[in-house]
This record gives sequence, C-alpha cells and structure tokens, in this order.
Amino acid sequence: MDFENLSLSSNDSDVEENIDFLNNKEQKLNNLLLAKKTLEDTILKLSKEKEERDLLVSQIDDNTINNFINILQDSLSLDIITDSFIKESIQLDNKNFELVLFDCDFLLEDVVSAAVNLETIQLERWEDINILFLKLQSYYHLRSSIFTQFQKKEQNINLILDLVYGSIKDENGNTILQWDILVADGGLLVQNKLTTPIIERQSLLKQIICKKGIYEGIPSFIQQY
Repeated sequence: MDFENLSLSSNDSDVEENIDFLNNKEQKLNNLLLAKKTLEDTILKLSKEKEERDLLVSQIDDNTINNFINILQDSLSLDIITDSFIKESIQLDNKNFELVLFDCDFLLEDVVSAAVNLETIQLERWEDINILFLKLQSYYHLRSSIFTQFQKKEQNINLILDLVYGSIKDENGNTILQWDILVADGGLLVQNKLTTPIIERQSLLKQIICKKGIYEGIPSFIQQY
C-alpha cells in the first residue's frame, strides 16, 4: 500500500473540508450581513414613508382644516364657530404636538360618543383625522400637563381646578377658563376647544395665547390674573 499517497490524499481531503467550512461560514456571515442590511433598508424606507405621511399641521392646507371642521359640524350636529383658527406647535413632557385651535360649543363627551361615525369619513388626509379619534387617551395626558401649569400658581391666586369638566374657576365660582382637547399623538393633528366667559379676561387670554402659544401663554395669563 502506498502510505505516502494515502497520507497526501487524507491531507487533501482535510484541506477541502476546511475550505468548505470556511466557505460555509463566510456564506452564513454574508447572509447575516445581507439580512441586516435588508432590515435596515426596510426600517429606513418605512421611516421615510411615515415622515411623508405624518404631514405637520403647519403644512396642511387651510382648506383641508376647514373641510374637517365642516364635516365635524355635519356629522356631530354640533355648532362650531369657525371664524378663525390657529396653527401652532407645542412641546409637553419632551413630546411635540401640532395644534389646530378654534372655538366650538361641544363637549368632549359628544365627540367621543360620535367618534365611531367619523371613522368612515373621507377627507383629503383622512388618515390623520382618524388618528385624532383613535388616540383619545392622549387627550388626558395633555390636559394633565396643562393643568400642572395652573397648580404651580394655585397657592398664590386661589384658583379652583376641576379636572373632570376641564374648568378653572375663581374663589367666587366664576369660570375663568374651560377647554377640551383631542390629541393625535405623534404630532399629526390636534383639535382643541378653548372657551372662556365673555368677559375682559377672554380677550386678554386669547391675545396672550395667540402671541406666545398655549404652553407659555396660559402660565403668562395666570401671572397677569
């Protein structure tokens, strides 16, 4: 028997096995890298699509907002004053919110009870509007954050806060401020109701909020009260 040739043949076989092992290992590594890149590309694509979809309210055409307000009015059979509205951005608890503020005479409960009817409404950007009602829980977070601004001042100015009805009264029971807020979390769209009694403070409050925004404007209003 040719032991020398047998030994060489065995070594050749080992080398081939090692090469195959390395090739398989390299192929697996390449597959993992390819899968990782595919995943990253998919995430990036979805992120870009979301950015394009999540159009900031400041960029939404005024006609779209008016269309939304009119549909609210027709669907809920509620009176909405639409002489004007304000578009602005605020930040609460490190979260950004895009706001549309306008006066209206309906309660949050009315909107919640009728929200199911609004899910089928077709708008130019209906997906943004639907999110407004699908994420009503965010409303409580934003309301709580705003009320915190009043609580910081409460000891000095004797305000009575009603977290259930969203109102602020003075010690004589006079309503100073009342509002309801519906929030689309993620900065899509917010419908905000801001009403006050028809008194001198109403004009002052709206001037301050229009100038400084709701986040800075409300505390500024309280300081001047």
